[in-house]
Amino acid sequence: MKNLIAVFIGVLLSVIILEVGLRILNPLDLRVRGNSITLPANKVYELKNINVPGLQTEVIHTKNSRGFRGPEPDQISPGAVQIIAVGGSTTESFYQSDGLDWPAITASHLLENGFNVWINNAGLDGHSTFGHLVLLRDYLIDLRPDVILLMAGLNDVSRLDMDETHIRRGIKFNSLRAFVTSLSHYSEIAATSLHLYRVFLASSQGLRHEFLDFKSLNEIEIVEENIRYALEYQEEDKFRERMESFVVMAKNAGITPILITQASVVGFGIDKETGIDLERVDLGGFSGRLFWEMVELYNDIVREIASEHNLYLIDLATELEKNTRFFYDAVHMTDEGAAETGRIIGEKLEVFLEKIEYE
Repeated sequence: MKNLIAVFIGVLLSVIILEVGLRILNPLDLRVRGNSITLPANKVYELKNINVPGLQTEVIHTKNSRGFRGPEPDQISPGAVQIIAVGGSTTESFYQSDGLDWPAITASHLLENGFNVWINNAGLDGHSTFGHLVLLRDYLIDLRPDVILLMAGLNDVSRLDMDETHIRRGIKFNSLRAFVTSLSHYSEIAATSLHLYRVFLASSQGLRHEFLDFKSLNEIEIVEENIRYALEYQEEDKFRERMESFVVMAKNAGITPILITQASVVGFGIDKETGIDLERVDLGGFSGRLFWEMVELYNDIVREIASEHNLYLIDLATELEKNTRFFYDAVHMTDEGAAETGRIIGEKLEVFLEKIEYE
């Protein structure tokens, strides 16, 4: 009994020391605690890139006072159309230096062509439509931008782990996931553990940032049965519900949503840079076509919702060329890819802004 008590006290003291240590200095950038978002306001990330061609070797990534990328609120000129871009890693463009992320490129394009706009980048690496809804409800509705650019779908692919219950306060015991999620509002250990689990999930689905040397990749046989199984495994109906909720919530707040489909380098065609078959390229055991068909399943829902709600759609998935010059992995963009994306979206927004100007 004395030994058991000693072990218990030792474990308890270790947990307390770890909890206090993580509260003083947590080496991880925790943007989500449970199901609530903590925006990284007034933060500067200084990164050195030595492994990824197509990105700058030294990256400066700055968050403004709201926790977004882009100009401060006091830099909004009179009469400017206020636009906020929402999405995951392909919107935040974490490894693009300030001014090189596609929302910044879009802003520069519009300003240079005489449009009075103010654009912020509220993309958050790893966030799905669940996170977009929390961001909209907890932050963006109060900010009242004129337009939200929503690029969504990629981080919803094969995600079966998302609990639709908004856990705010109180410890929940109905499942282990609910318990850890609710506890993470109070415990730095639980919040860190949940963060690492979510990173693991993203990594297991091939959604982490990792340079793919397409020249060295093999080609794989396409198995139609595997593609059918992967598509049946998706929960696209829940994705549709979350997208519908986002659109309705934004419109009810007087905000105009513009939907953007997700682009990927793989799926079909022969890459101009490497000569590899982008349909058969081996992405760690599954083909480029399988990955693309999963992404397109969600892109199709985005297209349908835009049509059903009479929303402006920017179909980046079809507009951006499949070229490894624009991507450093299957979905994340090089500086050149972000510039091309910003140009495409900027040109599409010109049409939208000219239309609303004359209405």
